Amino acid sequence: LLVVTNGYGSATSSPAHLAVADSVLLNAYPALELEFTTRTNTTYYIQASPDYSVWTNFDGPINGNGKAWSKPYPTRASGKLFYRVYWVP
Repeated sequence: LLVVTNGYGSATSSPAHLAVADSVLLNAYPALELEFTTRTNTTYYIQASPDYSVWTNFDGPINGNGKAWSKPYPTRASGKLFYRVYWVP
């Protein structure tokens, strides 16, 4: 189960299963793609928290170059997490 929440609301997703010819089972799992616009000479970290209290670095360092940065992350085994971008000028 994946719940994504922001200032506009939230969306929920769950794994999907699709049976294909001759009983072959194809599993499709949700993923999360994060994207933000970077600033030149700024370092970023993606942080994650299960409770909004304890934040840990989930990815990074990401070196800003003034362009958009994005990356997909699998969510199959991650449980419920909240994400934020932390930057160091």
